[in-house]
Amino acid sequence: MHMRTAIVLMLLLCAGCQEATQSTASLDRVATLYQEGLDASAASTAAMVVRQGGQDATTAAWYGGLAEYRQGHAAAARRFFEQAATSPTPAIAGGAESMLGQLAQQRADTTAAMKHYEQAWTDLRGPDRRQVALHAIAAAQRDRDTTAAASWKRRLAGQPSDVTMASSSFALQAGAYQSRTGAEQHATRLRHSHGGRLQPIVVRGRTGPSGTMWLVQGGAYETRRSAAAARRTLGADDFIVVRTAAAHSPEQRR
Repeated sequence: MHMRTAIVLMLLLCAGCQEATQSTASLDRVATLYQEGLDASAASTAAMVVRQGGQDATTAAWYGGLAEYRQGHAAAARRFFEQAATSPTPAIAGGAESMLGQLAQQRADTTAAMKHYEQAWTDLRGPDRRQVALHAIAAAQRDRDTTAAASWKRRLAGQPSDVTMASSSFALQAGAYQSRTGAEQHATRLRHSHGGRLQPIVVRGRTGPSGTMWLVQGGAYETRRSAAAARRTLGADDFIVVRTAAAHSPEQRR
C-alpha cells in the first residue's frame, strides 16, 4: 500500500474512533453509569459531556460530582460541582451549592460552607432545603457559632415538614420500587426536573405480604380533582394520582 494512502486511512480510522467515543458521551449514559455504581466511568463520561457543552453540560457535571464524591475524590468533585452550580435549573444549582458546602465543611472552612448553604437555601425547596438547614446548623455548632445555629434553626422551624404531605388526601406517584436505593435515585431525578413545581417529593414505604415497596410521590392535594389538574400542568404521563392514606389502593388510576 502506498504510504500516503495508508496515512489517510489511519486518519479516517482515528476520526471514526473519536466519533464513536463522543457518541457514547450523553447525559443518559452518565446517569446510567452513576445509577449502576460505575463511578469512575460515570465521572469520565460526564467530563466528556461537559467538554461538549450544550444544555446537558451542567446536569452531567452534577452526576460527575456525585460520582467523584462517592469515590472520595474531593478536589475532582468540587470542580464538577462548581460547574453544576451555574445550571439554570435551581434544583441542580442548589444541589451543587449544598455539596460544595459539605466539601467546605470537610476542609473545616466554615465561612465558605455557610456561603454555599445560603445560596443552596435560595435555590432549593422541600426536603432538599430542609437538609441544607441541617447541614448549616451542624457547621455552625461545630464552629461554636450559637448565633448562626439559632438563625438556621428558626429557618428550619418555618419550613413545612413531610407531615404536610402525609395529612393530605392525594399525591402524584412517579414510581414504585422494591429497592429503596432505586426509589431515592428516582426521587433525586424528580427533584431536579420538577422540584420547582412539585413539592414535597418524598419516598414512602408500603409493607405488604410480598414485602416492602418504596413509593416515589410528590405534591399534597386535598382532592383528586386538584391532583389531576396538577398532573396535567406538569405534562408528565408517568405520574398517577393516588390516595396518600392507601397509596396502592384499587382506586389508583391515571
